[in-house]
Amino acid sequence: MSVVRDICENAESIERADNLRRRLLKGEFLNSEAQAAFLSAPAPRSLRSRRLNRYLTGLIISAMSTQVILNLPDETYQRAMQYAAYTNRDVSEVIVAAIASTLPSLVAIEQLRAIAKLSDREVLALTELRMEPKADYRLSELLDRQQARKLRDLERAELAALMRTYEMGLLRQSQALAEAVRRGLIAPLEP
Repeated sequence: MSVVRDICENAESIERADNLRRRLLKGEFLNSEAQAAFLSAPAPRSLRSRRLNRYLTGLIISAMSTQVILNLPDETYQRAMQYAAYTNRDVSEVIVAAIASTLPSLVAIEQLRAIAKLSDREVLALTELRMEPKADYRLSELLDRQQARKLRDLERAELAALMRTYEMGLLRQSQALAEAVRRGLIAPLEP
């Protein structure tokens, strides 16, 4: 832990930061200890120190996460880079946020798995699942406003939430259809 504090306080060399990175990844520190030492260090004084500070922040975050290597299309990466620069964020933060916002929650995934345990009647009911009429109307309204480029920020957030609800409903319905076909409750859908 003294190594973490020393690097954070002095911020003198990337070589020492790499040594810290190796020790963090080997698990020589508890993540909370490393993070506490880093966060309690004095604020960096120079541009070089700020760069090292950002680098170490990334190390601590990556030490507490699973590392995944992705090959992104060049255009996608350029969009992520430009958005990261615009929002003054690290490109990895932008990509993680984009992925996280598109995946269903762990609770939702468990709900999808639970469909296999439902009664035949409940499975058939889910195959007919529809969005609430009021929410469906609002979703259509917001989509029209988006197409006309008249959405306000609050409406964008509302649209995103309604789209997640709609997508989750479609996932549940498709899972129920697959389960109903598997049980022989309905005939397979033709392509």
